[in-house]
Amino acid sequence: MKKIVSLFAVLFCITLSIQLSAQTFTLEQLGAFNKLGMADFKKEMKSRNYKFYDKTEGLGFVLAEYESADYQSKIGKFEYEDKSDDRIEYEFINKKNMMNM
Repeated sequence: MKKIVSLFAVLFCITLSIQLSAQTFTLEQLGAFNKLGMADFKKEMKSRNYKFYDKTEGLGFVLAEYESADYQSKIGKFEYEDKSDDRIEYEFINKKNMMNM
């Protein structure tokens, strides 16, 4: 029982720290970002103070990645030739891993 309570306490603290330190988006916002073209997505990220991180071009897709001003999260938009495959990826960056990069 103590292990379960400890586990929930740790998960609660992690969740709380993530929400306090990083801007988060709702599923509706992420869905709206996915519907934007790449130029409009870039403008939206700049308006939210996200900084350009990387651009990757592959066979049939373009990926533009932006990171938050506090370096706590990163968002990327995949744009494919077949628009039905377009998607948004949002991730939280672990400070410990960032320092080791």
